[in-house]
Amino acid sequence: MKKISLFILCLILLMACSEESSESEETEITRQKETTEESDINEEEENEEVNDVSADNQIDDENTYPPIPTTFMESVEYPIIGEFSGTELPENLEEHDELMNLMEQFPIITEDTPEEEINQFTLYLFSLFREELTAPDIALDQWEAMGITPPDEVDEGDGEAAVTVKQNYNMAILLDASGSMANLEGDQTRMQLAKDAIENFVQDLPEAANVSLYVYGHKGSSSESDRPASCEGIEEVYPLGNFDRNNFNKALDQFNPAGWTPMASAIEYVENDWKELQGEENINTIYLVSDGIETCDGDPVAAIQSLKESNVAPLINIIGYQVDNEGAEQLREMAEAAEAKFIDAKSQEDLVAEFELTIDNAKIWSEWAKDERKNVGDLKIYVREQIGQWSVEQKDIKSREFHNLEKVLEYMQDKEKIEFLKFVDIKSEYQDNWIRISSEVTNDAIDFFQKNRESFGEKLNEINEEYDQFKEEAGKIQVGKILIYFSLWFFLNDVN
Repeated sequence: MKKISLFILCLILLMACSEESSESEETEITRQKETTEESDINEEEENEEVNDVSADNQIDDENTYPPIPTTFMESVEYPIIGEFSGTELPENLEEHDELMNLMEQFPIITEDTPEEEINQFTLYLFSLFREELTAPDIALDQWEAMGITPPDEVDEGDGEAAVTVKQNYNMAILLDASGSMANLEGDQTRMQLAKDAIENFVQDLPEAANVSLYVYGHKGSSSESDRPASCEGIEEVYPLGNFDRNNFNKALDQFNPAGWTPMASAIEYVENDWKELQGEENINTIYLVSDGIETCDGDPVAAIQSLKESNVAPLINIIGYQVDNEGAEQLREMAEAAEAKFIDAKSQEDLVAEFELTIDNAKIWSEWAKDERKNVGDLKIYVREQIGQWSVEQKDIKSREFHNLEKVLEYMQDKEKIEFLKFVDIKSEYQDNWIRISSEVTNDAIDFFQKNRESFGEKLNEINEEYDQFKEEAGKIQVGKILIYFSLWFFLNDVN
């Protein structure tokens, strides 16, 4: 009996040990399976991170970047304003945080990198630093607006051009006062810098000139709830009249950047206000200054075209003040529709330079009737100075563009992100572009100087002959053949 009991006890112990061993094996198998799955998950996450980094370091293949321009006019018409244009890069690029963050995403260029990828990178890098070039700006449109007839409109019967300078010079400034004008340029807001530039501009206009100031977007705020009020916020803060410093400064103090951008409505407002100022009798000039696109559902392209085609017949200048690519595209479209000039102002200095050009031409209008012969001589000098300044500015801009690109490539080469031979190839392409465009600017300026000298000399001789003839016959000066800018017109047609 005892033996049976002992046998049963052993059997029970054996079964218990077997179950424990089985459970231990199952636990170990489960643990190993969980470890394997966790390892797989970690490996997948690591692979995803590597893939993400690799994707970040690639240029977006879906984007097609424009080819590098081969002529000056192609440079003028290049559709992208460089994200890093307008300023010279520091010698130590690591001081430029924004650029450093972007360069971390640049691909590594080696001898094994496909040519298509290298070409895409070359175009992409150029687009980042592409500088804004401008065609010769000798204000032919402003002179024509004064009543000076261009050579292609000369009467074929007697070959004479009319010089009937209009009696009134009217200037309107439409200033964007939307919330984005509160953004800083240095330690001042865009609005404050624009106000300062405008004040200095109007105080230098001839005393006989009339000026008015309109603002839009200065009501409400940029919130959606204030949008209706802001989009109706258009006001003439300085009525058309001669410049009065105290009153004009008070007008500038009446508003600050606030809300949305009703650009189209502001243009329509001015067209209605100026409907009695017929272009046949008045020199009407309008400046529109904006730092962004229309945000009040208006159509500024249609509005500006309507203003241009109205009886006001104004000369229109559209200034994009620190505007992004989207804003610049809309403003350029407006300029094209209104046969206007578009100015891409990167800074207050650019604003001032554009305003000074109008001041010079307003003074020409003011002084014209006093001494025709002297003024033709003065115009020759003025045109020579303008084309010389244009030539220097364009070459300086192209030089800055190339040297910024060069600094980036040298940094990449130093950090072993581009192999030497590829560095040389890409740099050479940028350098050839710089030299080619700069040489074209120089040649155009030389050609123009020659045409300017010859043409103005001929016209001054004609004026002197007519002056003597009319002085004998009628005791007064009557000049009918002052083709003062035949060379300018000729040159601009050659460039285009």
